[in-house]
Amino acid sequence: MDIKYFENRNDIEEKYTWNLEKIYGSLEEFEKDFEKVKEFSKKILEYKGKLNDSNTVLNLFKDLEFVFRTIMKLMNYAHMKKDQDGSVTMYQGIQTRIEQFYYQFSAESSFIDTELISKDENFLNSLVNDEKLKEFKFKIQGLIRSKEHILSEEAEMILSMFGSSIDAPYNIAGIFKNVDLKFPKIINEDNKEVQLNEGNYGVFLSSKDRSVRKDAYEKLFSSYKDYKNTLATCLSTSITNDVLYSRAKKFNSSLESNLFGNNIDKSVYTNAIEVMHDNFDKIHRYIDLKKKMLKVDKLMSYDLYVPLFENLDNDIPYEKALEISFNALKPLGDEYLNIFKEAVDNRWIDVYTNKGKRSGAYSSGSYDTYPYILLNYSNSFNDVSTLVHEMGHSIHSYYSKNNQSFFNYRYPIFLAEIASTCNEHLLNKYMQDISKGNEKLYFVNKEIENIRTTVFRQMLFAEFELITHEMVENGKPLTSDDFCSIWKDLNEKYYGKSLVLDDYIIFEWSRIPHFYSAFYVYQYATGYAASFAFSQNILNEGNSAVRNYIDNFLKMGGSNYPIEILKDASVDMTTKTPMQNVMNRFSELLDILEKNI
Repeated sequence: MDIKYFENRNDIEEKYTWNLEKIYGSLEEFEKDFEKVKEFSKKILEYKGKLNDSNTVLNLFKDLEFVFRTIMKLMNYAHMKKDQDGSVTMYQGIQTRIEQFYYQFSAESSFIDTELISKDENFLNSLVNDEKLKEFKFKIQGLIRSKEHILSEEAEMILSMFGSSIDAPYNIAGIFKNVDLKFPKIINEDNKEVQLNEGNYGVFLSSKDRSVRKDAYEKLFSSYKDYKNTLATCLSTSITNDVLYSRAKKFNSSLESNLFGNNIDKSVYTNAIEVMHDNFDKIHRYIDLKKKMLKVDKLMSYDLYVPLFENLDNDIPYEKALEISFNALKPLGDEYLNIFKEAVDNRWIDVYTNKGKRSGAYSSGSYDTYPYILLNYSNSFNDVSTLVHEMGHSIHSYYSKNNQSFFNYRYPIFLAEIASTCNEHLLNKYMQDISKGNEKLYFVNKEIENIRTTVFRQMLFAEFELITHEMVENGKPLTSDDFCSIWKDLNEKYYGKSLVLDDYIIFEWSRIPHFYSAFYVYQYATGYAASFAFSQNILNEGNSAVRNYIDNFLKMGGSNYPIEILKDASVDMTTKTPMQNVMNRFSELLDILEKNI
């Protein structure tokens, strides 16, 4: 396999690198914009105490737009320059500077919401109905809706000042796990001693050699076990912060507080959990099947990630990946594919790995930049999947910023994973259609695993969050023993009796970083369900469904609440139907697997 890795970034052919010079041609241009926005931002403070008529409010929002658009442009440039080569410390410095300015400005401008909310209802409604404020209507309506949860100006200022302290449990746990926590060495498939770390743990967990999986699993969680009380204190403090913040903002619960911003009813969250409970038999059936196919007496947690089939073509050059992606996404039509082509031709994508480059992949951009994509392409099918996933994000952003005003273009997390996973559904369908034999079964099992990890597993996480937050809300302090007990109970329910739970899996909660962003992970599951609904409509109904998807979803950005945007695009997440349809698909895939083994 010809994996492209470059010691020197300058050795990479230009067409495989992103064109950040389109944002700023030089550091001098960056600094000029930075100084300009710092000076201009002082103007915002002059509005304090003067928001008494629609013209003043209009001028404020226009000035605020300039400040935030410039800040976002600066931040994106800085972090992407740093991410392309972290060894260039200069860019770490400018990223820190712009972030500090952003936090400072956010605190200084916190008076805006407080001052507007303090106005009487007639004045606020007049702003909503004022034609010249049309592009800010949704923002103003959101402020009116938030009225009972906005505190005094002084209290809001104090809360914003405590932002970094509230984030402390996440930061402490992150530094501890990423820097201070050391893992033992293990023996790999080649009988060589290698250092275990979080980066290679997933590779070892999918090893065909069961002894390697077991060794990596037990040694990783033994390390977490040694520090269970430290990490429990971090997590319980984070949960307590969530509870105290929700009470300070006059919410009935942490869940309500977290769902409020997107106007999502609690039933969406609890319905998703209920669908999991109603379909435990399906995941139990898969666990039974996996045990049978792996031919083991006892299926252990370290067996869950080993693939049942090998991908026969796992050496896919980047140009071939583009060809596969174009073919897979053909159901989305020429308009969509032309944007994909534009992304390639105009160098939105940073393709290969170089020394110092950030690992992983992402889509990132601002209102005034390309929606760039960072990859670390290494010729595997997973890299092809990552390409279509990130392209889904970027084309969503492209449609959004070209059809919405600045204050309405940014779509919330609840919607963010839909366009990306819709592309993955289309890719999986394409690969299953063109493959035969065990290669076809590889893609069938890949889809099964996607549902297991993105829906079942994330909803297990979501239920864990709900239980732990409710315990703190009811006055119960949480210890490591509590976390371990809850984690064990949930794993028993979700995976059934065929999966043997040992003394290591109970510490898994301690390594999940998402738990420091409360009630976040359920959106992976709901996003998967919504994207599955879109993909099925596109495949079954053709052009009319494509136009609905593009016009009523991709172009809408954040111009309405996510549930309403999805309803207008014919996907109703207030019902159990989208989640249940994924469970039905899971069952269909198991039928295919069982018939072919």
